[in-house]
Amino acid sequence: MVKSSVGSSFDDFLKKEGIFEECKANAAQALDQTDRDYSFFNLHRNEYLKKHTGQYVVIEKETVLGFYSNQQAALLAMKDHNLGTFIVHKIVPAELDIIWMR
Repeated sequence: MVKSSVGSSFDDFLKKEGIFEECKANAAQALDQTDRDYSFFNLHRNEYLKKHTGQYVVIEKETVLGFYSNQQAALLAMKDHNLGTFIVHKIVPAELDIIWMR
């Protein structure tokens, strides 16, 4: 639960505004899509390793939007997209992969 500087929780604010359930559903949907995008990445990892080892791939809705030499370039390319609607992942062998668990 996130607390604001005035002491009330962010959840309470969303409930007061009447949008808590909508936000909760949207967050769950975004996490589901992130899982699908990461599964898509894993399905194609070996293909990407052949031509793009060490680069970063951007995937949105199970579609590759581009390959970039560094993470900053990948994120800059996505500046007009909402955070949480795409993944940026470094292309490395699975045994070297670092995954942030939620």
